[in-house]
Amino acid sequence: MSRYIKGNALVLRSRPLGEADRLITFLSWDWGKLTAVARGARKIKSKLASGVDLFIYGSYQFYRGRGLAIVTGVEVKEHFVNLRQDPYLYTYGLYLAELTDRLIPESGLCPEVCNLLLQGWELLPEAADLLVLIRAFELKLLQAAGYSPHFGGCLHCGAPRAALFSVSQGGLLCPDCAGKQGVAKGFTLQPGTVALAKTLLKLSLKQVQVIRSRPRQEQELARIIETFLQYHLQIGEINSLRYLKSLPAPR
Repeated sequence: MSRYIKGNALVLRSRPLGEADRLITFLSWDWGKLTAVARGARKIKSKLASGVDLFIYGSYQFYRGRGLAIVTGVEVKEHFVNLRQDPYLYTYGLYLAELTDRLIPESGLCPEVCNLLLQGWELLPEAADLLVLIRAFELKLLQAAGYSPHFGGCLHCGAPRAALFSVSQGGLLCPDCAGKQGVAKGFTLQPGTVALAKTLLKLSLKQVQVIRSRPRQEQELARIIETFLQYHLQIGEINSLRYLKSLPAPR
């Protein structure tokens, strides 16, 4: 088996290592999530420097020895300049990368997630409602990773008008089943919030980019997703999300 591998990948995370190197976390269609060292990438004349920053989509070559993989070559396909020029877009793009990094394990092979993140970065500058696009990305990422919340009626009996979302059980419950299951606490959702969640899961991310929602519906959905991530996946508050909460809502 060759120690040299190559393929298309997205840069999820990039941080300094030593005096001249960078430690990069990649997400690839061919070999999943991989952490590698880009030697000398912090030097001005490095041929790797342009391809190891966040928001890079490129074709990479690696050498895999006994330790961390080594980046040996890169051909940049997209820099996503629009995300770098706007503080909102930059932070939302960073959030998509950080959430993906937290949710996908090392060596986890999931081409669907690669496509989702690439499309998310592409669509952020064009979205009619940034927050709706973010909610759609979160739901689709959870679905691709096998952790999707249940919004298709009552989780136990299938009653269509279930409105109580139980975080511990991961879905909607009707009043009867909530009583039988001993669920006293949960999020009571507006019908519009449930409809929004189902629509975002059904449509492609590209179709979602033209949708606008009422602020309360988006806020209810955001609170459910954040609590769901904390409860089921032990994902604490993500740095970029905490910063976004301190900013005025995007127009």
